[in-house]
Amino acid sequence: MQPFTLRQAVIESKKAKTTILDAIKKGKLSADKDEHGRYKIDPSELFRVYPPTSHSADEKTTFDHTILFINSC
Repeated sequence: MQPFTLRQAVIESKKAKTTILDAIKKGKLSADKDEHGRYKIDPSELFRVYPPTSHSADEKTTFDHTILFINSC
């Protein structure tokens, strides 16, 4: 699985962007940066710190549409 961007990590974890950034800065969540300075977060690392919750069918559909929108930008 490809690493998550910060935006994808926010969506997947259902946490605020500042929560994710604070966890990275405090060393609770490890993340690398790409050549453009954007965070790349391994999904297993994200889910270690913020375990996934079960998604209902409606949440899954909303998530799929959000990802399609993000990827089209």
